[in-house]
Amino acid sequence: MRTFTPVKLFFHVQDKFVPSFIRHDPDCPPGPARLYEHLFAACKDRNRCCVSQETLAVWEKKTPRSLQSYLATLVRLEYIHIEKTPTGRNVYYLLLSDRLLGLLFKLGTPLHGFSPCRPEAMRHFDSDDTACEKISPDLRSNKKKEISPLSPLPKPAAPSPSCHSRTGFPSSAPTTQRVQGRGDSSLPRSGATPSQNPLVLHRPIEEHEFEQLWGVWPQSASWAMPRNRQLALRVYRRMRRAGQLPPIAKLIGIVEQYKRTDSRWLNGYPPECSNWLNGRQFDKTPLVRPKKSFFGKLFDKPDPEPVLTPEERHQAELYRAQVKALHERFTSRTFSATPPLPGDDADALISLWPEPERQRVPVTGFLRYLAGQGKKLDVGQLVPLAREYLDSTASPMSLAGWLRQHVGGAYAAI
Repeated sequence: MRTFTPVKLFFHVQDKFVPSFIRHDPDCPPGPARLYEHLFAACKDRNRCCVSQETLAVWEKKTPRSLQSYLATLVRLEYIHIEKTPTGRNVYYLLLSDRLLGLLFKLGTPLHGFSPCRPEAMRHFDSDDTACEKISPDLRSNKKKEISPLSPLPKPAAPSPSCHSRTGFPSSAPTTQRVQGRGDSSLPRSGATPSQNPLVLHRPIEEHEFEQLWGVWPQSASWAMPRNRQLALRVYRRMRRAGQLPPIAKLIGIVEQYKRTDSRWLNGYPPECSNWLNGRQFDKTPLVRPKKSFFGKLFDKPDPEPVLTPEERHQAELYRAQVKALHERFTSRTFSATPPLPGDDADALISLWPEPERQRVPVTGFLRYLAGQGKKLDVGQLVPLAREYLDSTASPMSLAGWLRQHVGGAYAAI
């Protein structure tokens, strides 16, 4: 049984951790292929791993019975080998089978220790081998040949303090000189040296203009992120080179006008600079919303008159007259036309009762009620009856209650 370690076998870093080759096997279904990718990643720098079936079920989101079917498929295709420990746990070994090597050679995957042109020249490679030197086969075959060392790169010259860009603006960042070296075709092929033909890199004019625009743009916690700044710079470069932007002075003036008048900017919601430029908002007028009160009504603007038909207007006038009449009826004070009460007779009757001050208010109300009904008291008959009643009882009732009981001869029409 030959096994392998992913870190030692594969040459590319991506193949050391992602076994994408198994997806090209037509006999391996998608379920077992995903399970093999998880086992491959769990092994890392070893040729085996010990993962419980519960963990595999969580990774695959499958039932244990489905996992057992996937494992049986991988064992049948000679991708893994399963052994049980004395404690009953499964140990999964990554097999270096002929099927696996044939698939890797077919895909052209570079390996350590194997030649892609001669599959039969495979040497024994198991978990006990030491890690191979991580160099390509071509360099390994030519390792003993004499390779002339590369010439060192010349040191760049110090930048001049009076260096200005081709656009007339001084460069804000330290400038560097491009020198001739390996793979540099910026200098002519004549015998000129880098010091004779220096090419200085400067910041383009678009970056200087964008710095001015970004300086006046309203910054907040979300829009001031570096990612949004780089996106806005790319949009500004593209639109400036296409001639779709006004001059920078006019553009800054438009931004200042938006900051003073636009309702969305004043409320603290400025758009992203990239979206504002892409939408060509600088060609539009700022949005000025009318101010409203707490109840949603506009300031300094009366409510509009409703448009009514003549019939509706007549009906509204009738309703208005009725409402006015009801208002006057319930707000105006009414005066009773009843004659004045006989104060002396009422006082004579009240004085006979115990606690006369407590009897005055209810008796006065009762007398007003009788006056409204067109009646009045016959005090000459009530005084003897009241004295007789008071002598016959120790706890008399109230005077108003006693008067309500004596109806008939005690009252006379006015």
